[in-house]
Order: sequence, then structure tokens, then C-alpha cells
Amino acid sequence: MERAAKMDAATELTRTVKELRAVLPALDAIQTPELVRPDVPQGQPVTQELVYWSVRVYAYSILSQFREMLGSTLMLQDAGQVPAVFLCCRALFEMAAHALGTRADR
Repeated sequence: MERAAKMDAATELTRTVKELRAVLPALDAIQTPELVRPDVPQGQPVTQELVYWSVRVYAYSILSQFREMLGSTLMLQDAGQVPAVFLCCRALFEMAAHALGTRADR
């Protein structure tokens, strides 16, 4: 019974890593534009344009960080660096939780 559970866990890990490898090229294909800050002087009232710019900066920044961390996680997995993989997975989880917490539709 214990051996079957270990095999199931190994199969699940293999499946998950394969799925993550499939996601990475799609994330890499997303082009991040140059985001020039609107011409709103410091201390002036915030404009809608400045708010939209800030949201785009946040979204592209977290996307870029997430895909780099995911690529690093897969490289570490390939190298058998399980403790480091755990830390990277925790960071990915935290980024996803933060992005979910900043959704506008809540």
C-alpha cells in the first residue's frame, strides 16, 4: 500500500512538472511593453491615466517575476534541488495569492 502511494505521488509530480513546462512558453510569449509614466507631477491629484498606468506596471511586473521564478523552479527541479524548489513554489504561491487579493471584482 505504501509503495503504491509513493508511485502515485511520483506520477503526480511528473504530471505537474510536465504541465508547468507547457505553461512556460506561453508566459514567455507575452511581450511586456515599455510603460512610460504619465506626465502627472508629484503632489498633484491622481488622474485616471496614472491609475491605469500603475495597474499595468503592477500586472506586468508580477507576470515577469512569476515566469522567471517558474523557470527557475523547473531548472532546480531538474537538478534535484528539492529544498530550493520548495522555497520557489512558496514564492509562486505568495505571488498568486497577492494577485488574487488585488483583484478589482471582489
